[in-house]
Amino acid sequence: MVAYKMELIHASEALDYALLKLPTDGAKIAQTYGYLRLKTRAGVVGEQLYIPQHPMGENKRIAVEDDYASNVAD
Repeated sequence: MVAYKMELIHASEALDYALLKLPTDGAKIAQTYGYLRLKTRAGVVGEQLYIPQHPMGENKRIAVEDDYASNVAD
């Protein structure tokens, strides 16, 4: 574990997510591991959505989603 102090903003066991706020020295963590910025506006149709995650506590993965029908699994 890299960040020992963090604030839990919101979590959902049903949706398997937690949103955490890192301390102000989190910049060092961001430099090491990278980061994505949150947008303050609503999404736009056709815009890609990147979801960094540790599904079921596994290694980090990034899901890429959009609304294109060709990306929908049958």
